[in-house]
Amino acid sequence: MNDIKKNIRRIFWLFFALFLGLVLYLGHFVIFESSTTANTVLNPRINIARDNVRRGNIYDRNGEILAESINQNGVYRRNYPHGLLFSHIIGSNDISKSGIEEQFNFDLLSLEFEVIQRFNNLVNDRNLEANSVHLTLDLELQQVAARALGNTRGSVVAIEPSTGRILAIYSNPSFDPHLTLENWDILRTDYESNPLLNRATQGLYPPGSVFKLVTAKAIMENIEDYENFYHECTGEFIYGEYRLRCHNLSGCGVVNLYSAMKYSCNTYFASTSLILGQDILIDVAERLHFNQNLGFDFASVDSRFLLDTNSSVSELIETSIGQGRTTATPLHMAMIMSAIANDGVLKTPFMFDYITTSRGNIRNQTTPRVMDILFTEEQSASLKTMMLEAVESGTGINARSNLAQISGKTGTAQVDSAESHGWFAAFSPFDNPQIAVVVITENTGNSRLATNIAKSVIENYLN
Repeated sequence: MNDIKKNIRRIFWLFFALFLGLVLYLGHFVIFESSTTANTVLNPRINIARDNVRRGNIYDRNGEILAESINQNGVYRRNYPHGLLFSHIIGSNDISKSGIEEQFNFDLLSLEFEVIQRFNNLVNDRNLEANSVHLTLDLELQQVAARALGNTRGSVVAIEPSTGRILAIYSNPSFDPHLTLENWDILRTDYESNPLLNRATQGLYPPGSVFKLVTAKAIMENIEDYENFYHECTGEFIYGEYRLRCHNLSGCGVVNLYSAMKYSCNTYFASTSLILGQDILIDVAERLHFNQNLGFDFASVDSRFLLDTNSSVSELIETSIGQGRTTATPLHMAMIMSAIANDGVLKTPFMFDYITTSRGNIRNQTTPRVMDILFTEEQSASLKTMMLEAVESGTGINARSNLAQISGKTGTAQVDSAESHGWFAAFSPFDNPQIAVVVITENTGNSRLATNIAKSVIENYLN
């Protein structure tokens, strides 16, 4: 009898454990996975809905239409009024959806008061109007970025530092979202220009001298009285058999961190990297989110910092000036610049603003939030001043503007068997930053074009 009771208890607890596991899984599914599953293009409910529901519009921050559904002979066709301009972000609404079209597929087909709408559709033949998605992007700013970049390969990212709102994010070459299916074989095999690659969030480039902002933070934290730590640049740095030339072949003279940043002096950062060592540079880079997820709710890749404790001295030196094996995305560099502009506080970057229903009700509005503290207020203030000097009378002088003071850092990133990439990272105005911009231009040889593009975007926004 006792054995029977024990077996009954075992069976009871077994079924209880199974039931509890089922409840926990369902709870996890509802809370964490339901939105992803509902949003997949394989969801049969969505596939049924898309044929008779007018898919919602996608708008920019000012209510300009970026994507809309047009009724053509009783069939809804997706229209992208600005063609290639937003293709990497908006994506397309063909069988293999991409971009915002894929990310918010479920929302763009969802109906407010669905029962009432379907009743009116049956009785009064009224259209089924789905919800619309509003983004933080600015159409005019995107147009300025595209015009300024022209036919040059590269990207532009603009962020509002105080909130993390993405104001512009443009990548070139691009593609026509109306013709994605027709041109698919060509697009996916064009390995030279890679038009499907969103260079702003997925392009990995050596950051060049823009990385000196990272090295500067390490110097400020680890070299005592760094303001009075001087180095004499003769145009070349020699360590054993290793030689590094400064971009100023005649030398920058006697410099400290402020003047070294102003003139982007390679030999200063090379000499200080030997004092810092690998461990310190690794620690600082990882605290600035290298080798980490950027927390951006859109397709992106992690910037890579591959220096380790076993790396050679030459690799340490090259890494300190943004060469070596370090690669970064323009988005990540824009986040670092945004944090400096915002007194060291990094706000989580976001593009999705809110959803509006067919009756104009607002839902799911994104609230800006702090992601991390990347710099102290003192470090941020120092870097702001250094970058202001770089634009006023240093390497970034092409960015000087009569409209507002611009602070920025130039970068020239060497690549194998090709012209160098050009970088420029900036924010403005100096005393009340409203916009942070990062530009990369591929194989342009220097940062001049990148500097001019950033200046155009900043001036347009401030106007």
